[in-house]
Amino acid sequence: MNFLKLVLLVLVISIRAKAASDAAKQGYTTAEIKVALAHTDEATTRDYIREQAVPVSAVVIKLPKW
Repeated sequence: MNFLKLVLLVLVISIRAKAASDAAKQGYTTAEIKVALAHTDEATTRDYIREQAVPVSAVVIKLPKW
């Protein structure tokens, strides 16, 4: 496989993973996303869904006034 084909393959997989992750955030079930991605196994679909939870700190910092 040449370099350009490899780059395109990675790009397509990344776009599909982004779409699957966005669908999961919107509340679609893994079964529904599996159908959209044309997967035969839900485990494959779960591999595509990226958990991108951003941690939120409870710490409140007060900045000094100038």
